[in-house]
Amino acid sequence: MVASYVAFAFAISSFSGMKTPHYVLLHLSVLLYQLGAADGSVRELIPWALDGIGIKFWIGLFLILTIHGIAFKWLCERRRLVPKHVSPIRPPLNEVLQGPCEAVTTKINFPKVPLFLSSLSVRILFAKFGRAFLFDKVIHDSHIDKLLGHYIPDRPTFLPLVPPDSAGPGEDDSTRRAKIEILMEKQLKTAIPGQFRFRSVSEYREAYSTGKVTPVDIVKATFSAIAKDRTSSNPLKAFTFLDEEGAIKKAELSMQRWKDKRPLSCLDGIPVALKEAYKWKPLPYTCGSAYQFNCGNDIPNSDIGQKLERSGAIVVGVTTMVEFGTSPIGSNPNKSHGTPRNPYNTKHYTGGSSSGSCAAVAGGMIPITAGTDGGGSVRVPSAFCGIVGLKPTFARLVDRGYLTLCNTVGHAGLHATCVADIVAAYNMVTGKIPEIPESLIQPPITLEGIESEDLKDVKIGIDLQYNCSASKELYKVVNDFVNVDLKSAGAEIKEIKIHELDLTRLAHIVTIGSEMGTNLASEIDSHFSQTNLETLFVTGVGWNMTAPLYINSQKQRTRCIEILRRIFKEVDCIITPATGIAPPEIPPTDESYGFVDPDTVNQVILFSFLGNLAGVPAVVIPVGYLPNGLPIGLQVMGRWWEEHVILRVAQVAEQLVERKGGKKRPEVYHDLLQDVIS
Repeated sequence: MVASYVAFAFAISSFSGMKTPHYVLLHLSVLLYQLGAADGSVRELIPWALDGIGIKFWIGLFLILTIHGIAFKWLCERRRLVPKHVSPIRPPLNEVLQGPCEAVTTKINFPKVPLFLSSLSVRILFAKFGRAFLFDKVIHDSHIDKLLGHYIPDRPTFLPLVPPDSAGPGEDDSTRRAKIEILMEKQLKTAIPGQFRFRSVSEYREAYSTGKVTPVDIVKATFSAIAKDRTSSNPLKAFTFLDEEGAIKKAELSMQRWKDKRPLSCLDGIPVALKEAYKWKPLPYTCGSAYQFNCGNDIPNSDIGQKLERSGAIVVGVTTMVEFGTSPIGSNPNKSHGTPRNPYNTKHYTGGSSSGSCAAVAGGMIPITAGTDGGGSVRVPSAFCGIVGLKPTFARLVDRGYLTLCNTVGHAGLHATCVADIVAAYNMVTGKIPEIPESLIQPPITLEGIESEDLKDVKIGIDLQYNCSASKELYKVVNDFVNVDLKSAGAEIKEIKIHELDLTRLAHIVTIGSEMGTNLASEIDSHFSQTNLETLFVTGVGWNMTAPLYINSQKQRTRCIEILRRIFKEVDCIITPATGIAPPEIPPTDESYGFVDPDTVNQVILFSFLGNLAGVPAVVIPVGYLPNGLPIGLQVMGRWWEEHVILRVAQVAEQLVERKGGKKRPEVYHDLLQDVIS
């Protein structure tokens, strides 16, 4: 009996974190009580301790010390600054690059919570005790604490601004326009009869110049297609707000310019749209939420929208996005939006957060939209919807009317039906804005080599271990395309190793989470009950991120940039799958809960985080399709400021896809030209 009591007392004291004086007293109290019950000599020796009142005293002392020990452990015990599984000092980068590459993690082990309890778990994140109760477990189980505690010898990089290696003269506007003309003409000449193609700028422009249709006809057809979609059984839900009256007035002006043979540019009369992350008066600015986004009250109208209009393009409205851009899946169950559907299969997500932008382009409603990308939000939905998406170098494409909620990883970007249209829009909207100082570092724009028919002088890097992290179907299609098709076009394929990928992935999670949690704090406080669960989860975790996590993440950014800088000395670009998995199916619970599954989110952006944290340019294009018809995307990443290189690779890749049978027609597609002509 004595032994059992000693063991029990030791277990309680050890669990509760008691220090030596506490558990010595505890053991003594238990021993005295037990001996007193079994041995009268002890009762005679210490009669005051073992009479009726004394026994109650020792039992009370036992309970008090137990409670005290537990409280001491949880409230007062010194917290370890360095997790036990983390090395105290990060090895220098030169040493790391000589060793093996750690595989990127596809499962991040966030605590799984049943959907009916998700609202409760989110509220815990925002509760005063939420950090101790839930956040620390999230950080530990997801291994984010690998970034904690150890000394990283590198200096932090807070903005991924990499000075250009050589700021040459670039190309003047007339030279770039001439090259775009070549692409447009090639787009028309290479069309294969009977093979599906998205309607492109070159086709609209030809129809305008010959008088077959007018910009007014096409803009009205755009609004008709949107209205028809909204009343269908499975609407794409691509648009949130429309400016029908303003767009038709601008279309009438464009129509007159075409009649007078003096269009402003190749984009004159082309209907375009902006993701609702961009402010566009007179339309409401909600940024995917169910309420007016007050943080954007004082920002001007979108620079990208204004530049497009100065080129003659017509902004018809703003497209649906994930609430505040907090997810790459595409879900938005709030009452004023609804989740957009994939035009290739309306049972599946579009990807996000530029979900409506890609649904609108793939659905044929417009050929060009502007999106944003903080963690794949241009590239993921472009890949899921089978269109072209460009995320330029950080600070290459800037906009005062875009309220960046993830300041150091957020990029403005573009979506289009084909590479030629992306190049035309990119040429119109990029450039320096004095009020945005980081944009002033960029070199002049060039489209060098964009008209090339081959890739004979291009070296492509492939990290096989990294690419294998994608699903088998996606990896096989992308790998075959690189090693057969791109190789046949003259590209040199070289195997590379990208070190510290998983640490970079974690650094991106911390960075985007911290910045979104901080920037959205006032909106969440004011509209907590109106905010989606997914948004609350992301901002709740992000708001709880600590300064050590954020600082070490920026040091990891420094290492990531240096790793890529060395790789780009050996190759011109890096090719990966665009996403780790195919578009997920929209569950029946989406309307009530949205999509809260961090593991799936991680797999979707498995190849996106490098572009955001390091700021390198990237473009995605469709190169194949799954048996269920859903597209498979390929991503090309390049050196900082060398968008012309990745666009050249994308242009040649697109031609190769055309020769192999071309792109497939989406399940939902509005052929505006055909509708008007017929």
